[in-house]
Amino acid sequence: MGTPEHEGGDRSLALLQARGDLLRVLLRPHPVLVCMYPRLLMLSIQSGLRAQTVAPGLRITASLAEADALVREADRPQLILVTELLADGPGLDLIRLAKAQTLAHRCLLVLTHNRRALVEAAIEAGTDVIVLEGSIGQGGAFVYGVERLCRGEIFVDPAIRASLETGEESPEAPAPDAGSGRCTLSPRELSILALVAQGLSNKEIGARLHIAPSTARDHVRNILRRLSVTNRAAAAVEAFRLGYLR
Repeated sequence: MGTPEHEGGDRSLALLQARGDLLRVLLRPHPVLVCMYPRLLMLSIQSGLRAQTVAPGLRITASLAEADALVREADRPQLILVTELLADGPGLDLIRLAKAQTLAHRCLLVLTHNRRALVEAAIEAGTDVIVLEGSIGQGGAFVYGVERLCRGEIFVDPAIRASLETGEESPEAPAPDAGSGRCTLSPRELSILALVAQGLSNKEIGARLHIAPSTARDHVRNILRRLSVTNRAAAAVEAFRLGYLR
């Protein structure tokens, strides 16, 4: 029987794969630039899109610098799907660059955290579609957002709109160590977190570290709790944001 966090990840990936046909149909006529980080999230997107069957113009990267070059070199408008954080900088910087070009690039931003300041900055930058990371596997907002992006329309995830109206936001990172700005993780937890960011399962982590899968599962659960996140992809993003991983 699978663990809750692993089963949740399996369900999310299965839902994304089930919507893969729709995504491919939507994106096929367009040149597409997918800028996703960390690797775990990128793998989920690739699994759903099956990159080789979407369109000849599809490009996938985790690097802001590489995406920057691709946008500058583009000779026709792109559909740009970008996460809040990239390997070497914020995804919003890429959107600002894209919107400064003469070509009418259309941009979808995937937010890890539902924070008013970030949402308002994204809107001010001209982001066409804003969705929460959780909608990639668990809800229809991501696919619906892609559809609206393809049609040249504006869309904000209903969960984001609701929080803007009520003033509620995603919880901040857990209480940090004094003066460190980071929550406390043990050396073992840091090792496991690095493997989680690589997309390894509990079984694979156990084999790599010579521990039982159940032990790896317990460590992962504790890491999610300490980072105040609900899934492995969000844990990886938070780890990079807090400086645990580079």
